[in-house]
Amino acid sequence: MLLKAIKYIIDENQEGFPAYHLAKTSAAPLLAALHQYQDRVKKIKNPKKEFASALNIFESLFDGPFSAIRKSAEYTCLSFLNYKKDKIIKDQELEDLKYFVWKTHLLANYQLLFKEVTDCTFLYWVKDLVPLFFSHIGENPIEMKRFKFLMIGLQDCETQLKSAIHTDNKLEVFEAYKQEILSNLQDVRSFLAFFLTF
Repeated sequence: MLLKAIKYIIDENQEGFPAYHLAKTSAAPLLAALHQYQDRVKKIKNPKKEFASALNIFESLFDGPFSAIRKSAEYTCLSFLNYKKDKIIKDQELEDLKYFVWKTHLLANYQLLFKEVTDCTFLYWVKDLVPLFFSHIGENPIEMKRFKFLMIGLQDCETQLKSAIHTDNKLEVFEAYKQEILSNLQDVRSFLAFFLTF
């Protein structure tokens, strides 16, 4: 329940951790480095225009909210800079640039990442923990405040609980499972047969 307690605290204080502001703050050293590389390009007698353009596009991508399209464009610019870096950007500087981009993306998506890492769907499969939790609370009533975190954790099991099927005949479930596996294996076989013909 510690996972849900952490998630609860973050959700309650979300105004103090706006993803956009955190990402923008972390992007400051990245933008400073980009300005430094742009200055280096200007000092070269015959600079490659496409290199300068890539730096300008890369810088402009940090205006506005972060999105999957921006992330893809940033990595495209990074790949281009890596390929065309010549003597303008050193290897270590490029690695630092990649690190800053990675860190900025983490901060921009921290809420989604927190949701993923604090997911408690495993409670559906380890149902034995729930009675142990209740008996612990029964023996230590002061721990009742943790009960809400158990309930928040059990909400993650909603999909499994709604899709659960109850039947009198256990063989029905087994046959349905077997049919699902066999149909998937048939798809794999068709896929492999298609590629082996070439």
